[in-house]
Amino acid sequence: MAFDYSSKKGIEITNQRVLKEGGMNEGARAKWGIDDIHEIEKWQPGIKVLENMTMFAEHKKKYPLWKRLGMNISDRMKIMSLARIEIVSA
Repeated sequence: MAFDYSSKKGIEITNQRVLKEGGMNEGARAKWGIDDIHEIEKWQPGIKVLENMTMFAEHKKKYPLWKRLGMNISDRMKIMSLARIEIVSA
């Protein structure tokens, strides 16, 4: 399975922007973030993180400099990331 996830700081930033700039109410708050994706391996036997990478690692080249700067900041702070995991039934 592959999915994207946010760090706890990423959730904090997202919530500030969604509520302030998006005109959303408190019900739109994101509620979950994880700083170390390997923590999910402790949730259940059979979960294994196979790969983890920053969100924009492969896509930055396609954008203008000003957008790449923001992407670099996000990647360095590990705000958004991608993970590929395997789930094997025990």
